This record gives sequence, structure tokens and C-alpha cells, in this order.
Amino acid sequence: GTESVGTWDADGGSHNIRGRQGWTRATFKAGDDITLVAHPLKDGSKGASLFYVVLPDGKRLYHDIARPKSES
Repeated sequence: GTESVGTWDADGGSHNIRGRQGWTRATFKAGDDITLVAHPLKDGSKGASLFYVVLPDGKRLYHDIARPKSES
């Protein structure tokens, strides 16, 4: 994969589904060191379809119910 730092637009699941996965308004804040794993847009612009986020403590939060069975 390609690593890129900066401001990106990322689309994920609905608020309701992300809430079921453990997301809250306080999950992370501006400046937190996170890793976003996503499928980039085909046109090469800084946008992506979110797969999951790795928080500073190593915890993964998925955008929907498509998480691997080993992490259920």
C-alpha cells in the first residue's frame, strides 16, 4: 500500500452502523496519530472508502460489519 499523510476525504458506514462498531464522537480528535486503512478513489484524488482505523492504542475500529471473523 501507499502511505500518505495529509487531509483526505473518507467515506464510511452510516452513523448507526459505526456506533454499533464502537465509534463515538470522542473516538479520536484532530491531531491524533491514527492509521486509516481504505480503498483509494480510482481518479487519484485524496479520497477513499474507509475499511478500518487503527487507533494509537492499536485497537481497530471498522466502519461496518465487514470485520474479519478473528476480530469479532
